[in-house]
Formats: sequence, structure tokens, C-alpha cells
Amino acid sequence: MARGLELSPDDLVRRAIIHSLACHFRVSIESIELAHLVDFRKYFAAELEDLRRLEADGLVERRDDWIIVTAKGRLLV
Repeated sequence: MARGLELSPDDLVRRAIIHSLACHFRVSIESIELAHLVDFRKYFAAELEDLRRLEADGLVERRDDWIIVTAKGRLLV
């Protein structure tokens, strides 16, 4: 009898991002691109647009190749 769920490639890339943000409070865009063979900015275009609200509220900071949870944002992670 098999148990559990089979994860899709989309599930795996999103899991990696969530894990990195929750555990390290930052994610390297380049590392996600290399590990999951995606163009991060195209693949997550809608999510990056939504992230602007969190950035405006001072909860995250976007740099060239990083997304970083700020000290204020850590309280919500």
C-alpha cells in the first residue's frame, strides 16, 4: 500500500522557496533557478507582483537575486 502524495515539479519548487523563507528568512533566486530549472522571474511573475504589497509594508525586501524577510516580516512568518 502506497502512502502520501506525489509532488509535482511545481510543488517541489514552491516547497523549496517556502522552506528557505521560513527557515532562513531569505531565498536566492539563482539557487532556485539552478535547482529547479526555471526562469524565476517569469515562472513567479504573478507572485512577484503580489509581493510588492508586502514590500511596501516593509515585510520583505527584494534585491537583484534575493528575496529577504525583514525583521518586521519575521513576526509573521
